[in-house]
Amino acid sequence: MKLKVNKLETKLQATEVEIYIINKVMEYRVAANYSKTRLSLELRLSGAYVRKIENPSCKEKYNVNLLNEAAKILGCRMADFMPDPFVQSDTIEEYMNLHPEIKAKYDKLEQERDEKKREKLEKEKRQRTSKKGKAEKK
Repeated sequence: MKLKVNKLETKLQATEVEIYIINKVMEYRVAANYSKTRLSLELRLSGAYVRKIENPSCKEKYNVNLLNEAAKILGCRMADFMPDPFVQSDTIEEYMNLHPEIKAKYDKLEQERDEKKREKLEKEKRQRTSKKGKAEKK
């Protein structure tokens, strides 16, 4: 059972690796005969939480703590939910495209860091020039 994604009908809110993990948890959940509600409640979440995670248009995702508990409940290892060795796509780029507000914060921080670095280099250059000028006067 895989997530049904029709890009025309649904705005996808998950990266390729997130979809992989969701599908794997779903596979183990179905094999263990757990409903979405039952797994949600076993994870001490609202009864609809797993349903939201399995809906590709919702932003809810599994975190490492939930994956750890789901592995205990479903009788498998956390690693069983992970791609081996990894997915090929650039999931950071995917994530940034899905979350423009986070990308904007990152871009702002990167710009501030670049400005500070530029200021530091200019200050060091002025100091070297000043020291060189003082040495030449002696």
